[in-house]
Amino acid sequence: MFFVLLMLGVLFWERGGGAKKELLKVVLENKRGLIKYLGSAALLAMTLSVLPSLLLSIYMRQHGFFAYEIFGSQQGGMRIISLNVLFNFIVLSVSLMGAAIFWKAKVPWLLVALSTVTALLIALGLLGVAYYAKSYDLLVATLFFTFLIGGYVLFWISNGIDGKINRWWVPLVFSGIALVTPVIFHSYAAALAGNALFQMRVGGMPVVLTEPLGFGKSVSDNAIEGKLLLRTPELYYLEVAGENSTGAHSVVIVSSESVSISYKFNDK
Repeated sequence: MFFVLLMLGVLFWERGGGAKKELLKVVLENKRGLIKYLGSAALLAMTLSVLPSLLLSIYMRQHGFFAYEIFGSQQGGMRIISLNVLFNFIVLSVSLMGAAIFWKAKVPWLLVALSTVTALLIALGLLGVAYYAKSYDLLVATLFFTFLIGGYVLFWISNGIDGKINRWWVPLVFSGIALVTPVIFHSYAAALAGNALFQMRVGGMPVVLTEPLGFGKSVSDNAIEGKLLLRTPELYYLEVAGENSTGAHSVVIVSSESVSISYKFNDK
């Protein structure tokens, strides 16, 4: 990626023509503003890089467990999940806000109209899925982060270099919203993180664990059913219903080397 950006930069420098002169003029006239914008944009990039860890921490706190290994030896796997979710949100953001983005980019009206129809169909589909699955927290969280990402894309497209420099504080505002909102509305953040794990089939679905369970002793039952909260290469974090009258749930941690897991996607 670095070499691709470097090649594009060299190509622009050699073939940029009038655009290059205009860019150099704006930069030379407002060096301090450019430094502020680059700094705030870098902060926004760092915010997006730590946001998945924040959401996952809120998810684990919500369910009463903490998986230390995902912040250590399993960081590579979490990066893959984060990139997959971020890509999905970018696609969804462009789909829902495509009409506004294309209108600002001054593309033909037919493309704007098609984007509007597509956005309405996607919105209806999301509402239908939320109604069927009774996952309204997930719907609200998805729409919030979708419009947050789409809003920044719209800002980036709508403003040239001069506009971005003059509004250097905008990335800071988006960074603050992205960090503070999940902490305040933690139930929505937990729902979003759970859905991200479900997309990669490493959490958020009912499962059955069969013997041997790795508890170091024999058990009367040959299987445990519950909700898989998180799956790592070494451990399964399973939420099971309590046996007492309160019906309280508990988290069981099982070694993945000593158990067989079966998914039950058809169960509600």
